Amino acid sequence: MRYGARRVILFGSLAHMTSPEMALAERIRDEIVELDRVVARAAAAWEHGKVSADQDYYLDAVALNLHGFYSGVEFVCLTEHL
Repeated sequence: MRYGARRVILFGSLAHMTSPEMALAERIRDEIVELDRVVARAAAAWEHGKVSADQDYYLDAVALNLHGFYSGVEFVCLTEHL
């Protein structure tokens, strides 16, 4: 599914949104893009780690990216932003 289609599903019509809601929707959209990037980096580090002599470094990179992913999901799900 393309990102634009996801945006329509997640946020519906922007015509009925207030300015704070639009700002929050934009922050969430930005976070989703960042989550996609973090997942790609973790996957790449995992693949490099499987064939590298420095596996510990790659596993550390995977762990840090997974923590970043968790933080991003937490941001999206926290109700204090709503």
